[in-house]
Amino acid sequence: MNPGISELPLISERENLGATMRACIASWRARSSLGLPSRSGSSGGRRQGISDLGASSLREVPELADAVSVAAPTVAHAEVGCQLLRSGLDVLVEKPMAVSLREADALLETARRHKRIFQVGHLERFNPAVVAVAPILNRPLFFEMHRLGVFTPRSLDVEVVYDLMIHDLDILLALVKEPVTELKTVGIPVLTDKVDIAHVRLEFAGGAVANVTASRFRPNACVR
Repeated sequence: MNPGISELPLISERENLGATMRACIASWRARSSLGLPSRSGSSGGRRQGISDLGASSLREVPELADAVSVAAPTVAHAEVGCQLLRSGLDVLVEKPMAVSLREADALLETARRHKRIFQVGHLERFNPAVVAVAPILNRPLFFEMHRLGVFTPRSLDVEVVYDLMIHDLDILLALVKEPVTELKTVGIPVLTDKVDIAHVRLEFAGGAVANVTASRFRPNACVR
């Protein structure tokens, strides 16, 4: 555990984290029923919105909120999430849930022990297109899924499977609802020391087969 984690700043000066937080804030404010508090005199720029909570560190949050959305770098999810759950808060942690099965289990166990609501932000499962097609599927047997992204300096603390492919794996498991019987994988680093392009072939107990590809390096695309 990192010493001084309770002093973790709520807002990072890193642009990639700031963009994530701004997207979350915009979503929260679009839903007035959430009752996101506001405070006059908050600073502008990337700090606008979260600073309205009136907290400057993680340790102060339990006094100001009933539930928290954790959009920190993935390597901090388990530590931050567990501390907030122990403090009596319900927690939504952005995907990926954690960097390892051990850390994921720690989050689940902490939520159970402290009787808190814990959820992971696998929002693609609730994409209107997925919601629309789910009721009309009749025992699907073949899936071809490609998620190809433009390289950006975000989520580089995890491999592309956790960063991008995890969306499609979550959708796949939600639609098939059968155990995986065989798994074949290949992955390579391109611009980082982690896997940037990955391909997975999954076979399910009922005969369904899925080919899933994810890449955070698409050479012919450009960042605007």
